[in-house]
Amino acid sequence: MATIKDRITQLERASNNAPMLVLSVTDRPTSEQSEQIANAERTGRQLIVFYMPGDTAWMPGAGVPPWDEQEGGEYGNA
Repeated sequence: MATIKDRITQLERASNNAPMLVLSVTDRPTSEQSEQIANAERTGRQLIVFYMPGDTAWMPGAGVPPWDEQEGGEYGNA
């Protein structure tokens, strides 16, 4: 049996007609931006985050956010 929290989350996702949330991040998301990202993910609101240091964008479901990736990699100094 689904919990009340699960049922509310499902209802929020089904009825979310909010416009896409668009954020620009220069280093790491601020606490306010992190809260907005978490809320959008929880409620199923469409979200895109433009990440300036990597000149890229991230959306939920697209893997690890670029600000959480470890330094190094293909273009970094490993």
